[in-house]
Amino acid sequence: MRTQQRLFTLTLGLSCLMAYPAYSQTKFTSEDRAFFEKQMPHYTRWLEEYNLSALLSFHELKVASDSVVVYLDLAYETLDESVTAWKMAKADFDALNNQTLEEHLFYHLLHLLEIEASECSIELFSSYTQRPYAYIGLYYDQGTFQVITDFTRNVIREVPITPLYLKKIQTASAMLDAPAVRDALYGKVRAFAQKFYQDKNAEIEVLEGDQAGDVRLHFRIWNLRREVLVDEANPLLARILNQFGYQLDWQVTKCWILI
Repeated sequence: MRTQQRLFTLTLGLSCLMAYPAYSQTKFTSEDRAFFEKQMPHYTRWLEEYNLSALLSFHELKVASDSVVVYLDLAYETLDESVTAWKMAKADFDALNNQTLEEHLFYHLLHLLEIEASECSIELFSSYTQRPYAYIGLYYDQGTFQVITDFTRNVIREVPITPLYLKKIQTASAMLDAPAVRDALYGKVRAFAQKFYQDKNAEIEVLEGDQAGDVRLHFRIWNLRREVLVDEANPLLARILNQFGYQLDWQVTKCWILI
């Protein structure tokens, strides 16, 4: 990263950093299908590792010419149990992690399958044969992660459910060594930060398919306004923190990348 760029560093959350060869625009082949099927046991083990297997289990993988759909079972017999368990697990999981339960389910699968987000979707069902049932769909459309729900009944009764005791998703820091990758990432973050400060209602962006050499970046920038503090913009907060001994350089903040 150039010297002047080091003076402008940000705190951000990186939901996924993946380096893999990009799939061409041709149809998925039989070799692709075999690879996808090989990866599903890894997805099941990931669910087990974080105690999500008590809520969800793998049901089926369907590969079309240009898309992959993974079906998951909600591991409860009735609609009321399924919806109550899902809402309880989601609340607990979201409180522990920077991303939602839906996002982690989707992006971890995407990482394993090594395909574009727009080519992948997840469908969760409490039953495939009878109504009423609970349905949750996870997919990517026009640059935005989407979640749709259909509980097929207006009134859901809350029923007793044993807590799942979900685990926090492990994170790690990483350094980007390739200059082209660092420059590409820095440019995206700087542009977003400028927009975020100028537009008070700026929304979090998800960027897909940005390439720098043979490395592809997929990252999400979290609330920079809450993390990157400037003395002139926050004089009261600066004085308070400095009084408590937090002598911070308000112009330079380290960049932490969380995978």
